[in-house]
Amino acid sequence: MPAAARLQSSSEPAGQNGLATTASILKLLASAPCSPCGPSILLIGSPSGSETRMINSPTDHEPFQTHELLNMMRLLHTMLRVGDLERSIAFYTDLLGMRLLRRSDNSQYRYTLAFVGYGDEADTAVLELTYNWDTDHYELGTAFGHLAISCPDIVATCEAIWAGGGKVVREPGPVKGGSTVIAFVEDPDGYRIELIERASPSPAASPADAAVPAA
Repeated sequence: MPAAARLQSSSEPAGQNGLATTASILKLLASAPCSPCGPSILLIGSPSGSETRMINSPTDHEPFQTHELLNMMRLLHTMLRVGDLERSIAFYTDLLGMRLLRRSDNSQYRYTLAFVGYGDEADTAVLELTYNWDTDHYELGTAFGHLAISCPDIVATCEAIWAGGGKVVREPGPVKGGSTVIAFVEDPDGYRIELIERASPSPAASPADAAVPAA
């Protein structure tokens, strides 16, 4: 199997609106032989035209069953294109407390990737900051909403972001129709980040507070 294969080129059955069903996607991924040189990558198109990468790492096991794949899948990272990589790294590490996990340059295609997060990539989802060397500005469009980060003291967090030169676009306060205390900040490229006050890193949200409207 090539390093990357598009689902559209497969003969797997399609679901509603011509989209492949989850079962057919997982069946295709499970049956794809892994390259000895590295993982196989499946690019899945969404109705909006965005793509999701599914990575099948090389191992010696038999192909997984669909239910096994569903239980083993997890979110790896979210990619944001940025106009000034050093500025963005400083924002996410200095103001939001993330760590720079790794970075790499590709001189042939003129881009740099930097991964930042609160934990190792093996344990938690992270952000992939993509800097194309010849582009210093992006139109954000209307599809992207926001990232969300929990914090134990939202007022103190916003004050620290203000003091560090960050932009708070929605001051701390209860979400409309609920009791969860939130705030919104913007990164240097204008991506919005929701801050949610929680005593512990990741408790289950109550149904009343689960749907948080955009600021």
